[in-house]
Amino acid sequence: MPRDTFVEQLAQLKQEVLQLGVEASRTIATGVDALKVRDQVVARAMIEHDRELNRTRYDIEERCYTLIATQQPLAGSSTWATSRSSSR
Repeated sequence: MPRDTFVEQLAQLKQEVLQLGVEASRTIATGVDALKVRDQVVARAMIEHDRELNRTRYDIEERCYTLIATQQPLAGSSTWATSRSSSR
């Protein structure tokens, strides 16, 4: 993978992480509002939306691991890096 491609993929991942943060923030605000007025329909929708956010988060994380693994000069280094980040 050329270094330019790496930089592009890294920038794309960064943008997706930022968008995920915005979406999570909106979901929290909407969920809090739903709790305040005890709107079960909206609360259930927010729970489902949270599941979608989690799927997106894991997709981004997996692509980060792939990017790290393909850019590391030694396989042992990437194994160590990914095992450390998932042990938190």
